[in-house]
Amino acid sequence: MNIVKYLSQSRGVGNSARRLSVISKRFGISPARMRGALRELLTVCAEYDAHPTLAVTACLIERNPYFFETLASRGADLGVHGFVHTDHALLDDDEQYEHLSRALAAFSVIGLRPKGFRHPYLRFNEDTWHAASRLEFTHASNSSVHWDVVEENLPPEALAAYYKGLQLYSSEPESQRMSLPRLVDGDILDIPASLPDDEAVLDRLALDGRHAGIFWLRTLDRTYELGEAMTLVVHNERVPMTANSLRALLRAARARKPGVWIATLSEINDWWRKRAKWQGRVEQLDDRRWRVSPPADTDATILVRDAATQPDSVPWYGRWRMMPASQPFIIHSDVAPMLSLGDAPDSARTFISGEGYSVATNGSVARALPLHTDGHFGPTAERPLSDSIERTDHPLVRLWRWPRGARSALAITSDVDAMSLVDFLRRPLEV
Repeated sequence: MNIVKYLSQSRGVGNSARRLSVISKRFGISPARMRGALRELLTVCAEYDAHPTLAVTACLIERNPYFFETLASRGADLGVHGFVHTDHALLDDDEQYEHLSRALAAFSVIGLRPKGFRHPYLRFNEDTWHAASRLEFTHASNSSVHWDVVEENLPPEALAAYYKGLQLYSSEPESQRMSLPRLVDGDILDIPASLPDDEAVLDRLALDGRHAGIFWLRTLDRTYELGEAMTLVVHNERVPMTANSLRALLRAARARKPGVWIATLSEINDWWRKRAKWQGRVEQLDDRRWRVSPPADTDATILVRDAATQPDSVPWYGRWRMMPASQPFIIHSDVAPMLSLGDAPDSARTFISGEGYSVATNGSVARALPLHTDGHFGPTAERPLSDSIERTDHPLVRLWRWPRGARSALAITSDVDAMSLVDFLRRPLEV
């Protein structure tokens, strides 16, 4: 990509020149310092029985094959971060296919065939998904959601740099995008990154690692409240400055009851696809009894609210209660514990189905909770609709988003695009 154009869009050329001085202090001439940082990242995660997802620029695999093979053997989930660190939004289908093919060839040397990818700068275009699908990738993390957690009174120039980054990444605010996996073209599951990341806090906002922890804990609180996913991004060169903040985040996640599911992006992809295939069934037995047959899988989380059940449910979160996994049960209710979609568009029906609600048909429609949606139903309408369902007092049954009773999900990811100062300085020349 045109590096001057990128620097201007991202931070401004002046700020970027100052950043080079900082970068030179973080990286060593050899890869030794960054190898230590990545080992530390895996060690911190292991302290809390977690594994990170590392999106690695594949030319680094060619230069450090044994090291990345060792990280994979320690449980790191490796994905593709381009072959070189270039802007894929400027590349067409065939060009992106070529870059991804070269990346996979590099990974194959160490016996890996990644199914996930994240493009550099979180930049992509309409051709991205087709190119990735042609190579049988299953999941990505290219979109992003930024959370309203930066509450401090900060200098205008710092905030301007932060917002430049959000604009560069085409990040969407939490008010307009739910932080959940979403199928895009080519049957690719895109799992959004959560901002602010370490780069935003330390470099754009000019704060320290402690503030990164403050913002990340606020994000965890918010995603937990909403039952959504937090996909943290921490770069290897900032691990020494953020390791304690990462520990605080993981410690807080492990302490939550109900729990937070800490998973790799590959595990989230596998779970989301398995869950999408499940079909629960609600049958009316008489005027006040409904038989629910959930998926026959002990990982499934089945929730009920505002109704007595047989066997008894147990408290879970808010008004929702949890049923024993994989066992049929009875709901006692004067109304159908389901939603009625009427003439809702297909996009709304797909969303409701993906959210795990039971949808009424035939004679039970009149006794189900009616939902009203506009003719056009897009992503920005999803959170308002979800909130409107939560506000009702209608009995409902639901297949929850996450496995084994978890309230929300957390993925620790790292973009590894340079292992030395030499790697970083040669990036603009590698296209």
